[in-house]
Amino acid sequence: MLSGTAFHPACFRPSSFRFMPLLLVLLLSGCGLLPGGSSSTGPLTGEVTTSDGQAPPQGSELEIFLQEETEADVIGPNVAQGRQAISGPPPWSFQLEGDKRLHPDRLHVVRARIVHEGRVLYEKAAAVPVMTLDHPRTVQLELKRRAED
Repeated sequence: MLSGTAFHPACFRPSSFRFMPLLLVLLLSGCGLLPGGSSSTGPLTGEVTTSDGQAPPQGSELEIFLQEETEADVIGPNVAQGRQAISGPPPWSFQLEGDKRLHPDRLHVVRARIVHEGRVLYEKAAAVPVMTLDHPRTVQLELKRRAED
């Protein structure tokens, strides 16, 4: 017979397992395998200006897109998007509410453009990192006039 710290069947009574579900949930959420490992988007806020400081024509709209970068640095589908009428000179404020959860370990970017009668007048060519991986939830975007077609 073994003595000391040897295996003893009484150590594995059902009451010893009462913390196992909690331990399993903590382990899986820490690995990102459960929805609890994601964070909610909350609002993305900011201001948009144009590089030339000009006001777009009456009836123009500001479009904002929040996107997740996928593997191989390819911009994936929209996580959230918004559209609002704008008038007068810049800056214009925006608030984008997401309806999906963001993966905290993935890069999310914002893009913006100003559209008038279906034509893009101004755009932000480079995506701006936001909200995850220590990037801000509030941004300043400067849109450049798109070259005439």
